[in-house]
Amino acid sequence: MTDTVSDQAPPRADPLPREGRRRPWRAWGSAALFVLVALCFLMPFASTSCGLPGGYGRGAAGSSTVYRGVDLAVDAVPAVSPSDKPARPDATVDAGQLGFQPLAALALLAVLAGLGLALARGGARLLAAWAAGTGVLLVLAELLAVHEITDRVAAGAELPAGKSAADYVNTGPGFGFGLILLVLLVAVNAAAAAWTATRARSPG
Repeated sequence: MTDTVSDQAPPRADPLPREGRRRPWRAWGSAALFVLVALCFLMPFASTSCGLPGGYGRGAAGSSTVYRGVDLAVDAVPAVSPSDKPARPDATVDAGQLGFQPLAALALLAVLAGLGLALARGGARLLAAWAAGTGVLLVLAELLAVHEITDRVAAGAELPAGKSAADYVNTGPGFGFGLILLVLLVAVNAAAAAWTATRARSPG
């Protein structure tokens, strides 16, 4: 009997499961969102109104003192806008500096750690919980900073009748965008975790 060469094709390897194909996209998407949250710290988190009588910090009347998220996190001197306005004659170079804000620093570190977890392809539940905790830190840091700025405004300015110090302190867009992105991170990863759990419980 002569040997015959089988024309049967070799068995193909099982394709990567759907969850395995989806997971890198979720991980990279989560990492991108954490990067955007980190970039929000370069934007204003809080500011004083340019209508504040007598000015505030280094800024004279008609200017606004702007605190970026990173300024709060690393205790940097806030910027004055517009920058071409003269400074208050009695102001020091670090006037308006709030001092070290531990919650803001923790929030920034939590964002960077979340980026690391996403790049390490952490589970959806872990990333959802981490983003939620980071959001809580961010809100608490913002509330503390705004409260301290408001107290300083109340102590150093003669306000018009019917006006309070809180009327001259604004929340910045960096905080708002950062919080929205963290909520989106929670929603995306919570939905992914719920979908995976549903698939695991389904028969077959």
